[in-house]
Amino acid sequence: MLRYLTERLPVMVTPNGSTRIQPIAVRDVLHYLAGSATLPAGASRRLGIGGPDVLTYAEMMRRYAEVAGLTPRIIARVPLLTPRLSSPWVGLVTPVPASLAMPLVESLRNEVVRSGHDIAGYIPDPPGGSCPSGRPSP
Repeated sequence: MLRYLTERLPVMVTPNGSTRIQPIAVRDVLHYLAGSATLPAGASRRLGIGGPDVLTYAEMMRRYAEVAGLTPRIIARVPLLTPRLSSPWVGLVTPVPASLAMPLVESLRNEVVRSGHDIAGYIPDPPGGSCPSGRPSP
């Protein structure tokens, strides 16, 4: 959803672009998922994963625009913009249906930053992927 919004809207209005996230590459998620198939039976607990960078949604969208070769994106924050108002707009501008857009927009309020890196005790970091120091592995 964010990729489509970034690609299609040079100016965006958001209620809050400062929520922190820790994006992770799909290939790294797949690495951890495949590795989790071999976890011992006693390791049935939540293990957080995340990439090396902690960003805000606004920073991620600006960075994506830069990498994709798009003009710099303008992200204006407004004091109030409800998911009920945002969802139909997202449904019009992206291929994400409004019924799915509403929970996605609501989820943008939640910080998604891992606490710790316990997974490394079970599954080694992917080559060139995330590591506990917050820097990409060599």
